[in-house]
Amino acid sequence: MTSFLIISGAVLGGIGILASTLAAHAIANVCSSPVQARNWEMAHRSWLFHALVLLVTGALSLAPQASAAGGLLATAGVLFLVGTILFSGCLAALAISGRTIFAAIAPLGSLVLLAGWMFLVCAGWRIE
Repeated sequence: MTSFLIISGAVLGGIGILASTLAAHAIANVCSSPVQARNWEMAHRSWLFHALVLLVTGALSLAPQASAAGGLLATAGVLFLVGTILFSGCLAALAISGRTIFAAIAPLGSLVLLAGWMFLVCAGWRIE
């Protein structure tokens, strides 16, 4: 699971950099309103931030002191990945398409991310 978390973090980081680059060069032509541009910016910031969180979660799972928290760390990592895909993906899709269905799904991603943070808190209590 450690390699999955690290690879997932690296992939999200790449997506975040790509989204940042697009924001600087091409998205302004696609986003017709400031709200769409803010949604895109929030999406790529979340990709980058949670990429780092996944990398840290994967690295933590390598520590011998974290053996008792391994399952919690793995669950947190999966929730971070799924939540980021739902939240950031929906915000990016909303920014590009303007379809409100994506605005309805994005909060679900936020809840999944929150659950990931709660599992990380629980893992922190278990690390000796």
